[in-house]
Amino acid sequence: MDKFYTTKKLLGAKKATLWRQFISETFVELDCNGMSKHDFFGEIRARSVGDLGISTITTDAYDVFRTDTGISSSSNDDFIVSVQTKGSSVIRQLDREVVLEPGDFTIYDSQMPYHLHFANRLSQLVVKVPRKHLKRHFQSPETLTALHVKGGKGIAQVTTKFAQSLFDETDSLDDETQNQVAETFVSLLTSSIREATSEMERGPRNKTTQLLRIKQFITQNIRNSDLDLTVIANSQNISERYLHTLFENESTTPSRYIWNERLKSAHGDLSNLLLSHHSISDICYAWGFSDTGHFSRSFKAKYGLSPRAFRQQGSKT
Repeated sequence: MDKFYTTKKLLGAKKATLWRQFISETFVELDCNGMSKHDFFGEIRARSVGDLGISTITTDAYDVFRTDTGISSSSNDDFIVSVQTKGSSVIRQLDREVVLEPGDFTIYDSQMPYHLHFANRLSQLVVKVPRKHLKRHFQSPETLTALHVKGGKGIAQVTTKFAQSLFDETDSLDDETQNQVAETFVSLLTSSIREATSEMERGPRNKTTQLLRIKQFITQNIRNSDLDLTVIANSQNISERYLHTLFENESTTPSRYIWNERLKSAHGDLSNLLLSHHSISDICYAWGFSDTGHFSRSFKAKYGLSPRAFRQQGSKT
């Protein structure tokens, strides 16, 4: 069933309160501020196409926040696609920021905090896509948040035009057809995202950012003995070949980087007198090594002493 919300006939302070209610009912639980108290204008038209939610929104300047509190009280598990149709907007999530101009779109995760900044009156087409759809195409779709997909040409333009047609023509489609065209939209969306990420990979600045994210992922998962190139590449939605390319300027390979990080961590534990009650094999396995003999040989090659000799030397100082 279609929903329509407008602030046209609302008076004064009621506008802010009811507008927050409107956007939370349409999208996810949200906070907002910065609205002009008396002449703020906002309007939403919302409908469903299959299991997608699709809306048009026109609004004056204000800021929207998805907070941890809102997330904890919500059962929504959707990604949100914002297509800019008029004006401009700024979307921030995971320390990333994207500025949308007409025709552009981005994607953000309703299960993580985000901030939308609208400096002037604007219009958007907004699509809620259940996480399960993107998980079919991307192992870690959350890494795609605040991705800038530029409109105006190619598959991105096909995607945005299809989304608009989806909204305009829903009433003329039966349930089965709605499900089919919803699937088509998801396919177009994923193709647009893949093209945009491919373009990002060619930029040196983005390569630096990607490498930083990969190193952070390795640090967070270094204790996992199953951590390998496939796991890392899938977590970032890149190929293993491209993963190797990113490490070329580091004078190492991804595998060597993981190995050295594990050795450094084990070295730190063996240096720590507070951990002297832990056996060398315990420390070996704790940092993701699966073979104590290989660990000992590698440790000696890097630090000049076996783990046992290194620990004994430290205990005498």
